[in-house]
Amino acid sequence: MRAVYKVMADGDRWAIKLEGTYTPVAILDRKNDAVKAARDMAERDIPSRLVVIDGRGKVESDKLLGTDQLERDVQGMRAMEEPMPEGLKPMPEMEDEET
Repeated sequence: MRAVYKVMADGDRWAIKLEGTYTPVAILDRKNDAVKAARDMAERDIPSRLVVIDGRGKVESDKLLGTDQLERDVQGMRAMEEPMPEGLKPMPEMEDEET
């Protein structure tokens, strides 16, 4: 399961919250410091996600870190869309048998 770290305004300071918890993991004076600290936490907790919410409650950025099964599946589907390497031929499709 992907841990989600959120950076959001907390009065005149910035809180880092782990989704699903009420108490902030940390509260810092400057937004840049909070974003850097949250990124460090998220990078140590891969797979994770880092969401930065601006002072008006709008999502400013949303970044996935690391991979999980869904991302591997998507990568595999993209690989299937790439052309066949030169010299290789696709396998003949199986004919449907009529009964």
